[in-house]
Amino acid sequence: MEHIKKIQKRVEQATRMSTRFLFAFVILVLGVIAAFSISVQTSTAGPGQPFGGMISAVFTCTCSGNFAIYFTDLTISPPIALPLIYQPGGTITYQFGPPLSAGRWMLGTWTSGGSCRYWVGKFCSVLPTAGTMYMVGTSM
Repeated sequence: MEHIKKIQKRVEQATRMSTRFLFAFVILVLGVIAAFSISVQTSTAGPGQPFGGMISAVFTCTCSGNFAIYFTDLTISPPIALPLIYQPGGTITYQFGPPLSAGRWMLGTWTSGGSCRYWVGKFCSVLPTAGTMYMVGTSM
């Protein structure tokens, strides 16, 4: 009889230890799952596509009141000529002012859309562009 009680006691101890081990294991697995399921937010400079390069030409859009900025975009391989619209009051401009002269470097982001319209005789014509600058910083 004592022998059976000792066996029962050992079984109870083993069961408690197994339960503790199982509980700790479940908590560990849930912790690992939670750690790998958390999404990490990447930071960006702003909405849109990045761009950067030296301004080669600035065209005044006389009907729409904005500017078409022509430059070689060095963020794309191979670099390409990219015309973007600078919208006064709409494009966020940083320390050294708007990109309104050739030879200055600029860096920023752009979004699709927008138009550059200019007078041709009595009517306005559209100058094709890739999009509108969202924000831009220029060199001195």
